[in-house]
Amino acid sequence: MTDSPAPAAAPAPAPSRSVVIETNSRVSVPKWPLWTALAAVGALVAFTAIWFVTRKDEAYRPGPVVLALQESAAENDLDLVFSPTEARCIDKAAADNEITAEMIDAGGGLDVLSDEVVEDGQKAFMGTMFDVCMTRESRASVLAQGISEDSVLDSDQAECLGGALDDAIVENGGYAKFFENPDEAMGVMTALFGALEDCGIQFEDLMSM
Repeated sequence: MTDSPAPAAAPAPAPSRSVVIETNSRVSVPKWPLWTALAAVGALVAFTAIWFVTRKDEAYRPGPVVLALQESAAENDLDLVFSPTEARCIDKAAADNEITAEMIDAGGGLDVLSDEVVEDGQKAFMGTMFDVCMTRESRASVLAQGISEDSVLDSDQAECLGGALDDAIVENGGYAKFFENPDEAMGVMTALFGALEDCGIQFEDLMSM
């Protein structure tokens, strides 16, 4: 008797294409797009704030005190120019110390180094004006013009000495301290004399001031 052939094996089931994700598994997400976006937002906010502040200062109109200071300087052949930011700061300092344009007009300016009695508010105002409000460029320009006006120095020597004097005052405590007690500013005088050679100035040239 002939044996019948064995039935063919059933085909194996096709592999499943479904994906099972465990509930406790974590999917890694790149974070650089998030940091890039945050950096862009931060830069935009900073730019916007700076832009608005700059535009605000550009539109600022100097108050009576700043105008009086400039007029007083012009009468003494000094070119006193303040940026909008400087002018805003000076006007605020004037208001904080009760300085008025009339005080400047009456005295031909505020001479805080005068031998006469000077009110504390005037010294505080001038200290803030020079230490806080004015830039180094503005301060050095005023000093250079004053030096040039009262001496035989040429413009380059006056600018050099004006910058050196500004640096010396700042390094020795600032203008407020200098205005408060100029007779004790030995550090300023020492630095100033040390700058003479660098500026090409002979000591005798200062005697003409």
